[in-house]
Amino acid sequence: TVPGGGGSGPYRVMVMGTEVPWMTQTQDFALVIAGSFTDDSTESSGSIDPFPVPENPTCMGRVTLTEASGSFTDGSGEGDYSNHLFCEWIITVPNATHFVLSFSELDLQPNQDVVTVFTCEDERCLRKTFTKTFLGDSSAPEALILRSAVVLVRFSSDDDVTGSGFTLFWNTSSPEFCDGEYTLTDPAGSFSDGSGLFDYLPSTDCQWIIAPPGAVSVQVIFDVLETEGGWDYVDVFACTSPDCESTLLLDRFSGFAGGATVTSPTGAIMVTFTSDSGVNRAGFDASWTSSSTPPSEAPTCSGIQFVADPAVAITDGSGMGNYSNNLFCQWIIAPEDPAGQVRIVFTDFNTASEADYVNVYECEDAQCLSPVIAYRYAEQSDESSVLVNSASALLLFVTDGSGTGPGFTATWSAESPSPCGAVFT
Repeated sequence: TVPGGGGSGPYRVMVMGTEVPWMTQTQDFALVIAGSFTDDSTESSGSIDPFPVPENPTCMGRVTLTEASGSFTDGSGEGDYSNHLFCEWIITVPNATHFVLSFSELDLQPNQDVVTVFTCEDERCLRKTFTKTFLGDSSAPEALILRSAVVLVRFSSDDDVTGSGFTLFWNTSSPEFCDGEYTLTDPAGSFSDGSGLFDYLPSTDCQWIIAPPGAVSVQVIFDVLETEGGWDYVDVFACTSPDCESTLLLDRFSGFAGGATVTSPTGAIMVTFTSDSGVNRAGFDASWTSSSTPPSEAPTCSGIQFVADPAVAITDGSGMGNYSNNLFCQWIIAPEDPAGQVRIVFTDFNTASEADYVNVYECEDAQCLSPVIAYRYAEQSDESSVLVNSASALLLFVTDGSGTGPGFTATWSAESPSPCGAVFT
């Protein structure tokens, strides 16, 4: 028991003997023990030296800051900070949603004197969540990005070595996250999920239609693309009708895919971004270019072809030469006698790069109105056989505007599903 303390325990720290720490810190306050005491079980007694309060503390107490941006220090100036410090700064800015904290310098006694950052649920920071502790050396850490309206910064020092301290800058930011649908008609430009330095929001559902007037092809380059793998997706579609009422999926990205490039030779392209309610990442930054120059020669293939006779091979149409640039060719395989599955065999396959590729889709009906991508082939490949688990199938051949190759030849046949339900390739 402590005289005048009004009772006993529970305590966070048990003190034994005559050597005790000068301060016992909890998450919300500091308890200073001073004076003398005796216990109830022995006749021995002891004393504790009074807590050594610094004569000229370089900082003290709690300061509230309300500016949208600014800086503060430990108060040491050109000297070193004091021992026995326990200082707090609450940064609360009306309408703020995010903070960026950065140190221009950070020199503390390593692992003893610390700067701790919390995000808060109220202006007094009665309900807070630990975010990060900075233990301090001469190198300034990377900026800390926080999603919160209120931030608490706490600095504490012990009774030993000190340092030159810290200077911390803060800045509030309210990113313009994407929301809904956007139509972009400039010949070139850039777009993003809008999160900037922060992570995108949960349950995002955004769409961009890029349709420059007179364009014959549109290319999208993802400079940065980082989503929660397997849960949040960036999908890229070729628009096959005015206003993108009809589309065909060209590629899907999830996880890390910075540097990815997708071309639509239809003159319009659609990008969608969806996220679930869980983990969020950096999102994406993308740019686009377009071309309005028509091909100088007739394309080796074009449009949509319906194929019903398995005796007729499917090719890019280049013959002994190379295929054309900016192709967007489709073959819908709809067997006269459907058997439930379609086997496609590529006897030759050689494209100039990953930007020229063949997608294979499953189809729900003979018109393939709602194709689902199943396989993708690009660059060189030996003879490949794929089994499409639908009665009809779609082949899409897409090329960009630079570099061509010999192309591909494919044969196909209708097959019955395995009686046990398994799919063998």
